Amino acid sequence: MSISTFCIGLIPSYASIGIAAPILLLAARLMQGFSTGGEYGGAATFIAEYSTDKRRGFMGSFLEFGTLAGYLLGASLVTGMIALLPHQAMMDWGWRIPFSWPHL
Repeated sequence: MSISTFCIGLIPSYASIGIAAPILLLAARLMQGFSTGGEYGGAATFIAEYSTDKRRGFMGSFLEFGTLAGYLLGASLVTGMIALLPHQAMMDWGWRIPFSWPHL
């Protein structure tokens, strides 16, 4: 998941490589989706198997909470960048930061 996310930040612009840019973006997004789907099921099974009977539902809710927290963190980062960066800077290079930020 993180490798495909990082690769999105490395994809050259359409002006540089033409039609290959959106094709590479689509391939990286597909890889994100496949890896997330595989990780989610395994994580849910792991939590269900290793939690006590009385706490299984509560512990399983942390999987959804983590997903929500990730979305919230990502949306907050982008909102802050849009508020702080000029439009042209966001279009030129700023859009790449959310994809490469954890790897910097």
